[in-house]
Amino acid sequence: MKTNNLYTSLLKMFDENGIVLDPNNDHEDLSLDSLQFVSLIVSIESEYDISIPDDSLSIAKFSCFADFYNLISQLTLEKV
Repeated sequence: MKTNNLYTSLLKMFDENGIVLDPNNDHEDLSLDSLQFVSLIVSIESEYDISIPDDSLSIAKFSCFADFYNLISQLTLEKV
């Protein structure tokens, strides 16, 4: 399991949005509804000062925690 700051803060963000995750399975199907998805996207963009590209804004592209983590990792690295 990853223990870096991004991973930890993203886990906390999921928890704050009422999404319970299995800490041992980053690829667990999240089964997000549209409200949870939008709430997470808004929180993530605000927290990390990033803009998720429109072509990535699809629930289908974010089926598990790892999908969110990988995209945010990429976008925050591009800012540096």
